[in-house]
Amino acid sequence: MNKSTSFALLSFLGAALYGPGIAAHADEPLAEEIVVLPDTVVVKTNFGVLGSHFDGFVCEEAFLGGDSFEVAVLGPDEWVAIGENGIWVTRDGCNFDKVGDVSVAPTDATVDLESGLVAFALNSPNDGGIWLSEDRGATWTLILEREDFQWTGVRFSSSEKLIVSAYDRLNSGAAHLMEITVADGALLDRPIEGLSYPYLLDARDDTVLWLGRSETQNVYFGSMFDPTLNIRPITSWPTDARVISETKVVVAGMLQQRGLAEGELVDGAFVWNDLAATTTALCVTPDADSYLVCAQSRFDEGDVMRVSGAELSSEFLFTDLQGPRDCPVGSEVQATCPVVWRELSRTLGQDPNIEPGADVGADAGTDLGQDMDDLSTVPIISAPSKDETCSSAGGTPILLSLLGLLGMRRKK
Repeated sequence: MNKSTSFALLSFLGAALYGPGIAAHADEPLAEEIVVLPDTVVVKTNFGVLGSHFDGFVCEEAFLGGDSFEVAVLGPDEWVAIGENGIWVTRDGCNFDKVGDVSVAPTDATVDLESGLVAFALNSPNDGGIWLSEDRGATWTLILEREDFQWTGVRFSSSEKLIVSAYDRLNSGAAHLMEITVADGALLDRPIEGLSYPYLLDARDDTVLWLGRSETQNVYFGSMFDPTLNIRPITSWPTDARVISETKVVVAGMLQQRGLAEGELVDGAFVWNDLAATTTALCVTPDADSYLVCAQSRFDEGDVMRVSGAELSSEFLFTDLQGPRDCPVGSEVQATCPVVWRELSRTLGQDPNIEPGADVGADAGTDLGQDMDDLSTVPIISAPSKDETCSSAGGTPILLSLLGLLGMRRKK
């Protein structure tokens, strides 16, 4: 049985066994991560992908993403998806090749767009550790493993350096930040005395932004040699964060998954400025002099919002979706995503019988859910379990993951 036939059979069996919606694609659609590329924007969501020129979505069933997976975006139509069912690579956004197996879904993944390096962290007794690909996801090497460590985050700080966070399970969750030199595998292990349960949020050049616990839960910002230089205590787990420069960062969702906080070094003191306090912020990505934010249209004007100082504007609504991406017959997208669209369109308040490409309008959405106090989302940052730390992030398994390749007009 060839690959296309097997995917078509999977789609048919899923629909037959589970009725309308092979994976109950009825959860509230949520944007989860935004990647800004030179000519477009890519958005990972909990249900699929918009084409690079606004030409439809790619459902996670096309690469067997499962309940939880990470995506490393290399280009508008090129990405690596790592989930519990394996490692999948696409170079055209329609066809997927399985290039490896993993025993569990990864904790985190990262990509360096300049070099095409990809890495992910895996917590498993069988194949756990830090995995690296130097050929755009085609082949993989285990470059770091420690049986006593729980890996919590991984980010490229440059094309030469990979930063990793982990805690020691045998030593009360003692915090470690590590720097790996890609060329020779040299390792700098930086134990952080007095701190536990670190979660790397972002890294850039010599700067690290991370979450850790002392007597309180804090966001830390500094260098690898002084990673606790700047501190902000928090009462709510952030959803995302980015290093903008060696003197400026932005953190999302610290007000019960809402708002942004810019931290900047001014005259020797670190000053925080809160933005868009009432806007849902499940992720954040700098875009020139503004930020793109994963919002929620039932609370906000859009599902992807732009924050520019005090100004807010909608970039995209999921109700603008008009069907799966128009991929060649025999591709994984063509074989699986039309079935997914029937359930997704119902969730979006659209007529599932509308042909892809028909004008369904941007006002077809309905109120999709719970009160904010009951909302459970999956942050980009993995949170420790409740028995490991007093602060934990809310999260439910992702039922669908759609990597969104939004052909948004660049405003950066």
